[in-house]
Amino acid sequence: MPVVTISRQLGCNGNAVAAAVAEKLKAPLLGRDLINQAARRAGVPELALAALDDLGLLEVRPSREARRAYREALAKLAQEIANTGNAVIVGRNAQVILKDRPDVLHVHIVAPEAMRLQRVMVAYRCSEEAARARIRAADDVRTRMFRAIHGTKRDDAACCDLVINMAKFTVEDAANIILQAAKAGMKDRQV
Repeated sequence: MPVVTISRQLGCNGNAVAAAVAEKLKAPLLGRDLINQAARRAGVPELALAALDDLGLLEVRPSREARRAYREALAKLAQEIANTGNAVIVGRNAQVILKDRPDVLHVHIVAPEAMRLQRVMVAYRCSEEAARARIRAADDVRTRMFRAIHGTKRDDAACCDLVINMAKFTVEDAANIILQAAKAGMKDRQV
């Protein structure tokens, strides 16, 4: 069964898409729980806090050594998951960690700014200005964290097999597209 990594922008319904894909595949949905597992394995709990702090409010600044230990633990954990198959991994830079694996489909979920703003305003019950600030902060923190941990840009298209713009699709549509792509990729590997 396939392993799918899903990276997403804040406010694009990426988590809902990931949950729908996991349900359809009858696969575990893995995300933030991987942060804690990797941080525990590496012995760097402060990195779990930094990784969970989407807005950078805690200003936790892990050392270079802590980032390296976390990166290694996360990579090993992601490889173990990919080896078992049939999982949906949300975020955690899994598309970079598992980029060389032909048995993993890498998906990036995006949405136009106006759509992201609307969703964040509803989800967090905030003004447009506050939503814009939250999106900007989340994007900045994720980009910095991604660069610090993996040394590459978060939106590097070379790390993705499929990009879905949620302006044109429902959650159900996006999940079905991902399933089709995963099945097509599995067929190609079995031939």
